[in-house]
Amino acid sequence: MIYGMKFVSCVFVLCCIFFIPVLAQQAENKGVNEEVAIDLPALPPLSVLIDSALARSPQKLILEKQKEESEINLKMTKRELIKGLGISSGYSYGRGGTLGTSENSLTNIPSSIYSANTMSQYHLGVNFGISLGNILDHRSKVRLAKIQISKADDQIRNINDDIAIRIYEEYTKLQMNMETLRNMAMLCDSYRAQLVLTEKDYLNNRVQLSQLTAARESYTRTLLDIEKQKRECRLSVFSLERITGVSFSK
Repeated sequence: MIYGMKFVSCVFVLCCIFFIPVLAQQAENKGVNEEVAIDLPALPPLSVLIDSALARSPQKLILEKQKEESEINLKMTKRELIKGLGISSGYSYGRGGTLGTSENSLTNIPSSIYSANTMSQYHLGVNFGISLGNILDHRSKVRLAKIQISKADDQIRNINDDIAIRIYEEYTKLQMNMETLRNMAMLCDSYRAQLVLTEKDYLNNRVQLSQLTAARESYTRTLLDIEKQKRECRLSVFSLERITGVSFSK
């Protein structure tokens, strides 16, 4: 058993002797100041995304269509009352005269007097051919149509608010994910620089192998975290593009 452990230790040391210098040279070739490629998208203004989402919302389009139909029904209902309204007019023309007597004051002899005149007559009348029951039914239909329009307006406002809130939350979430990714990239660059220095120190016997292993683990773990954060950013971008119809991913 002791000889087996010594053999494994010798193999590990030999691997470190041969491979660590190669890794150190690769890290040095990459450059300490080389940034991690995170490829972040350019975000459109929040207002543009909200307006686009509102314009293509299926629920909102359906409600707007229903509201339009209710407005048409209201106009048609109001016109039904006019159908029962009747207007009559007429014109008459004629000539007439009056016959009278007059007494002369000098001779005291009565005389007949006839006077003629022309007559024109106009008349205009309005009548309703609607029963009281029809009037009450008409008022109920108008009231119902107005209620439907008001209800559609409320639902449209609620949908607008819901969509705006959802877009704002997704937008803020994406901004936070992008900022976290930037910070991770900066941290990864710091770990890479530390790794290069640690590898050089190890080759010069200034640090132990455990320190080199810890430096490499920190760098590798940060790379994995960056890939995970990239996936979070891509999911947030996909969600916004799907809701708004605006493509801004690279």
